[in-house]
Amino acid sequence: QGHPPEPPRVPVTVTYGTEPGVYKGTDEAKLLSPPVRLLDDLFHLRDKRRADTIAHIEAENAYTDDCLQHNSEWQGHRNRILDRLTRIAPPRASDAPLEWRRGSDV
Repeated sequence: QGHPPEPPRVPVTVTYGTEPGVYKGTDEAKLLSPPVRLLDDLFHLRDKRRADTIAHIEAENAYTDDCLQHNSEWQGHRNRILDRLTRIAPPRASDAPLEWRRGSDV
């Protein structure tokens, strides 16, 4: 089984909070003010269109499958969770990116 795959690291400075002229997708009153700038070397993993992100997710899934293939109880739990997520996910075009929203109850 080895070790889980390591994601590629791409250092990016990310601003968390208000930025003049930049819409952050939420009420500005909910954002940090003053803003905080942090170095985030995994921020690029949010972009599900990047080939290296897709390759990493596929490697993680393969590693998980390999770890769980000999444990039918865990595999059963995984399959039930996947079935539930598939059932409750909103319909989307097959090439549309998945969007996860903070605070979602689903």
